Amino acid sequence: ALALARAALPVLRHRHAKVRCAAVRLVAASIAVPYKAKCRGAGTEAVVDLIGYTAQDTIPIAAFYGGHTTVNYLAELTIDRVTSVRLETAKMLAEFITSLPDRYDHRTRLVPFLLNAVNDEDSQVCEVAMTALSIAGAEYERENEKDIIERRQYGVDGDRRALHEGVLPHPFKERPRLGERLYVRGCTRRFMKPLLNELTDWKSKTKLSSARLLRTVIVYSEEALTQDINVLVPELCTAFKSLDSGESEVFSVLSECCELLGRFIAPDSYVPFLLPRLRGELAVLPTGIDASGRALVLLLGKLFIRGSSPKELVKHAEQLAEALTDDVILTSSLHDLKSRALEACGSLVKALAQSGSSLEAHYLATGRLAHKTRLIESLIYGLLIWRSDPALSCEADDIFVQLASVEARDDAAVTLKVQQLNQIRKKEPQNKEHQELVSWLVTWLVEKYVNAIAARACEAYSLDALWEPNDSSHIVLTQVMSLLTDTRALASLLAKMHELFEGVDEKEVADGMFEQWSETLGLCCQRLCDDPGCCDESEGRLEHFFLCLLDQVCRQKASVDDNNHSRFHSITCFIALASEKKWSSLRHPQGIVFASSLIAYLSPSASIPMRAKACECISRLLRIGTKGRLKSFGKMEKSNAVRREWRAIACLVYTPLLSMLDDAADVVRVGAARALEDILFFVSPQGKYVSGSIEERGSIEEEWVSLEANNPEEEANQQEYISLSDFTRKVLPYLKQASTSWDVEEVEDPFLDTVDSLLQQAAVIDPSMFQSVLAQFEDLSGRLGNLECHVELLVSLEGHSSARNQGSRVQESLSEVNQKSTSDSKPLRFDLDLD
Repeated sequence: ALALARAALPVLRHRHAKVRCAAVRLVAASIAVPYKAKCRGAGTEAVVDLIGYTAQDTIPIAAFYGGHTTVNYLAELTIDRVTSVRLETAKMLAEFITSLPDRYDHRTRLVPFLLNAVNDEDSQVCEVAMTALSIAGAEYERENEKDIIERRQYGVDGDRRALHEGVLPHPFKERPRLGERLYVRGCTRRFMKPLLNELTDWKSKTKLSSARLLRTVIVYSEEALTQDINVLVPELCTAFKSLDSGESEVFSVLSECCELLGRFIAPDSYVPFLLPRLRGELAVLPTGIDASGRALVLLLGKLFIRGSSPKELVKHAEQLAEALTDDVILTSSLHDLKSRALEACGSLVKALAQSGSSLEAHYLATGRLAHKTRLIESLIYGLLIWRSDPALSCEADDIFVQLASVEARDDAAVTLKVQQLNQIRKKEPQNKEHQELVSWLVTWLVEKYVNAIAARACEAYSLDALWEPNDSSHIVLTQVMSLLTDTRALASLLAKMHELFEGVDEKEVADGMFEQWSETLGLCCQRLCDDPGCCDESEGRLEHFFLCLLDQVCRQKASVDDNNHSRFHSITCFIALASEKKWSSLRHPQGIVFASSLIAYLSPSASIPMRAKACECISRLLRIGTKGRLKSFGKMEKSNAVRREWRAIACLVYTPLLSMLDDAADVVRVGAARALEDILFFVSPQGKYVSGSIEERGSIEEEWVSLEANNPEEEANQQEYISLSDFTRKVLPYLKQASTSWDVEEVEDPFLDTVDSLLQQAAVIDPSMFQSVLAQFEDLSGRLGNLECHVELLVSLEGHSSARNQGSRVQESLSEVNQKSTSDSKPLRFDLDLD
């Protein structure tokens, strides 16, 4: 029988399927011939040849005389392309493990191939294999009756922490019986390592077959694989890493394997194993771990969490949340790492939602209810950062909604909102009402934990490590401020951030740190200023805080990158909040530093919105140093005296604003013209400053320092004002060019309207001088003609006003004479008809 079986082995590879089927039946019959004297099959020694096995310490004699090769015939038969061949092979294996007298000697060799038949595409092959395993399991129960009875009597049928309920993968319709599971477990250790190695095979078909076999082994082994977790996790990470984009089916099966492992391996076992590898602890991983390695561990962790029992996962929820929202992960530039961390958080939050009252009961039983708050805080902190990424925002909002349902079990109003949102999702997802409900739930959750979130964000910028910027804190605080509707909570956040900046030495701060934080703090101040009640309540604190931050930004370098949006936004925000009272408390010359910074954003390399915003901020900056309304210069000199610092600022921005009148963008030109309207307060008929003189006179900042040192008193020095004549000559051509091109009265042009208004206001300063400059233009038609009429009216009013002023002075002299004559008893009286 043995010789016959060995002689038939080569025929198992025949090219005709019918011949292969006949050969399989022959080999099965030859091996299964009973050898009663030895209590074994007569040809069972051929089983070793059938699987092509050779012990490592054994060398066949034939190898000394020629070539010697071994072939795994059984492996080829189980994956044969013809169903009938695979069916005959399954029947042969079923007979071997159920009928051979010495079947226990060969079961570790044969069971892997029979388990592979369980995954067969043909239902008959699956049924034959599963029936054989069921028979073998029943026999195992009879042979180990004592152990089986104890397990059943004490109800110990698997680990209670495992999730045995639930749907199993095809072809399992129910959980395998106890004896069947114990029978297979005794055979897995021998082939587990080779099976895991084949998950990284270069052939996709081999990967898929190995993944399916691993899935079947997990179903039968259940929690017994806990002892192999130190081998399973690294091999699965390697398997996921080796997959190509086209191997989606292999990825799906491997993901199912990880979920099954999460069902049967308790979180008490896999969480302490995964967390050190996620953190990259050198005691566990001496060579460390990179971002891609963390992403693979996160992928496994997400799948494990998805399959775990929610009641058991609650015990480790806090540890998992802190690890998933670690700053190393949140600030990573690798998108896969952040997306997988977000997915893992989603699986964790979903498990918490499914745990029901177990979450609250666990923390109450352990007396650590405050730790539940820390769990929610960590999740919110990470979700706020992921929400700022457009590619992850939708998924983060969905997790926010689930987290709100977990936190609001006893809140009827929030629970109703969640129910409404779920109903909308079923009918018409992503509509306007859906977005409003999501925003409401996110805001409710953030406001509830705002203090703790702000505290964690500020901890990342402790004074000891302030020069090591962390982008995550800035993102979180920006998100919090955009969501908060309670200004009192916002004021509390402001106080925490104020404490952070007190006593900071800017020399030790990393580049860009103040720009990021000043943007966030400026938005916070602006939100508080928009609420009059809150602003009045915290007026002193807000005032002091504003001045402190403004000084910090002023001390930064004036030379900035045109694309530095953070610094630009911080400067514009502070200028919008500034007032004359606040500005007078600052050290000099902060205004000049701001003006120099804003001029940098007027360069052509800056974007159009940035150039327009810079013009608007220059206008606001100039408005801070002026008060009242524009008058003729003689009257303005007495009633609207301007500090020397602001005159220097006006001179600094004068030439750049004139150049912006030629900008290609209409919005920039209009903004520059409006900013020039505020420069009129610094224009004088006797002014000596003209455009284009910055290069000749040097730096305005240096000139300001010398002026301050030589003449500290605030005097209305006419040479520090802009020349009215130069201003008029530079601006008038824009109106003249339009007048000669078309009839401007019939065309609406915001730029021309603004320039027209600008010139009309400039004529108020000194109508006579303005008229003399205007007379130098020959063609005064269109808008220039209207401007000429306006100037003539101002000149006539100026002459009439001078006559009235002179008559008033004569009348005052006559009154003095009348009073003197009355005192001398001489009744003299003079009357003058001034009209």
